[in-house]
Amino acid sequence: MAKSIKHYDRVQNIYASGVTDTNAANAIEAGKAAGLEVMCEVKVVPTDIFGNILNQAKVTINSGSAKTVEDFGNIAEVEPGTDVTYKVELDGYETQEGAISGIRKNELVEVTLPFSDASAE
Repeated sequence: MAKSIKHYDRVQNIYASGVTDTNAANAIEAGKAAGLEVMCEVKVVPTDIFGNILNQAKVTINSGSAKTVEDFGNIAEVEPGTDVTYKVELDGYETQEGAISGIRKNELVEVTLPFSDASAE
């Protein structure tokens, strides 16, 4: 029989999440006041239709060089308020492109790559 380590308290978890968000916002404002440059992290995660992460996929963010997910090419830091474009490519899958406007905080973008139709080629 399994033992319960700690009771799950949804209300406390929601409260703690709110406190964490407030602390993060306060830290960012303090950094700006101190003259530090605050950057936003954009992470593009390519997956197949089953939700598996495609580590061999090549990701291009803001017309930079295409790098694979294995080489952390799917992560970029941008200034707050900027627009981000991305392109994800992998043999055997359809290429996906997109844009995110006005980045204000860290963003995680999950891009699902549908299988390409080999019979159409």
